[in-house]
Amino acid sequence: MNLGAALPTTIRHFWPEFNQWLDRIPDSRFLPLVIYHKRFLIYWGLSLYLFQLGSRRQLDFDLDARGTQVLHNLNRLARTQQETRPVHDTLDHFLGHTGAAPYGWLRTNMLRRLIRMRVLDAARLQGRFVVVLDATGHLAFRQRHCPHCLVYRHATHTVYLHQVLEAKLLGPAGLALSMASEFIENSDSNAALSGDATNKIVNSRRSVGCFPNSVGISRNCASVFPVTVSMPVAGLCNWPRTITATTCSPSSQATCPPSGRIFKVF
Repeated sequence: MNLGAALPTTIRHFWPEFNQWLDRIPDSRFLPLVIYHKRFLIYWGLSLYLFQLGSRRQLDFDLDARGTQVLHNLNRLARTQQETRPVHDTLDHFLGHTGAAPYGWLRTNMLRRLIRMRVLDAARLQGRFVVVLDATGHLAFRQRHCPHCLVYRHATHTVYLHQVLEAKLLGPAGLALSMASEFIENSDSNAALSGDATNKIVNSRRSVGCFPNSVGISRNCASVFPVTVSMPVAGLCNWPRTITATTCSPSSQATCPPSGRIFKVF
């Protein structure tokens, strides 16, 4: 299979309006000085993940436009006519003007399209989509990175962590599609400075503290179709290991339970 040809074919088949969605992303840059079209820069940023690069800086080295078809292919995808390739700082500047929220909206549109096409129906469990919620490591530092770092004390050293809670929609063929992301932060920085409280902060944020946020993620993103939510809660002995949640479609709002009771724990 030619992966280069498969990418535009996949985008145009499953998301034919993808470039139109990109045009709707707000851009607060000063237009008279703008050189790179926002569609081009978004595809440039997506290349970081498409090619599994280790850092944003690697865009400048691994995807050099000289002697390659990188610039040509990005122009074809974005339907632009850029004559040069940006550097990674240009991407960083652009993302500072758009913010993160529009890309969550873009992700939701892509998932809705797949659901409406019934692409994911083969992975339904008893007629419901399955959403998996779990926390995972994101960044780790030897020194405190910010007041919101989670703190984990080993016998010989201390690690400062940033973790993220992910909601994944399970699809066929082993697909796990991101529905929403919620960064886990230590909001009580004073308690984090206390040696006795640090491990408790980490454990509580990963288990008890994450649960309300995970409920909100699933309810907000999956409010138009029924889902089954599975979430590991190994740190809570008195809780079940599977939490099943049913959301109501707009057509059945009259029979829906109150919002505080949507999630029934078995």
